[in-house]
Amino acid sequence: MLSLQKTQSKQNLVCYTYILCDLFKWGTDETINEFKKTIQVDVIRELINHKDSVVRLNSNEVLSWIVKTAEMKRMAKLIQDFRYKNQEKIAEAVEQGILKEICDILERINKNEDGMAGVADPVCFVISLIFEGNPQFTPEALEQGRIVDHLISIIDSSSTKQAIFNQIESVRVIVNELQDEQLHILFDRGQILPISKHLGNEEPSTRYKASEIVERIIQSGIYDINDGDQNPFRKQMEEEGTIQKIMGKFKSDKSINKMVNFNIALTIALLFKAFPLPAKYSSIAVNLKINCRDLDENLCSKALSALACLAQCE
Repeated sequence: MLSLQKTQSKQNLVCYTYILCDLFKWGTDETINEFKKTIQVDVIRELINHKDSVVRLNSNEVLSWIVKTAEMKRMAKLIQDFRYKNQEKIAEAVEQGILKEICDILERINKNEDGMAGVADPVCFVISLIFEGNPQFTPEALEQGRIVDHLISIIDSSSTKQAIFNQIESVRVIVNELQDEQLHILFDRGQILPISKHLGNEEPSTRYKASEIVERIIQSGIYDINDGDQNPFRKQMEEEGTIQKIMGKFKSDKSINKMVNFNIALTIALLFKAFPLPAKYSSIAVNLKINCRDLDENLCSKALSALACLAQCE
């Protein structure tokens, strides 16, 4: 069927590649070896360049199962072990060096090693399973040139047309486990910009997760300052043009991207704490005032806090 891919509809190719992924994922060693003999690798390599992001994503995974079988089987086993939050297994794996193993895999992905692109999704899923609810493991991940840096590099090199929800989710999970002073490290390394690029990603959940990460890092800038003090991140981000780029992703149509818009509004308000909000950003204040009346208490509370930050300049 795949050998006739030029005559297949996008929907069929999505279906076929999903089936292949599942056959590899749930197959025995014997069936996996049979699939590897049967599938035409050249056809899969062609599909990696398909215009549809899901077809590309699935095809990369299939290629990895063919040429990097050991790595894919290893990730599948870890996902199975960690899926139900078996803390004992996770702690044991960390003690035995799983974070170093993951770091090495991410480095190979960043070096564009043939067949490693499809390992990105499962290894990022493993990362999310390891770090969610386990802040004690974050210092090693945050070390220079380690897991977080490699993840940001993968995200930075990815197009906004690519489906990178697992990659962005793994960063979101780690960021949510970090202390404010650790988040300062991410800011100092310039990791806001590559994340904020994906506020314009074609995939809605990727846009939302990117907006949540950016807002969380910017929020850390005011964690230990007094009322009336300004966010130390603002000046640098203005000089670099990052604030303008983030504002460029804010959509005036409130019927779309509601949570992305809200997180951007929070981000801008936190940046302009105790500093006059430029008139060109007035839509931010409007968005926050609207969300102050939202039935969601958490949303309302965040909006009020953000408006309070803006009010401190008076």
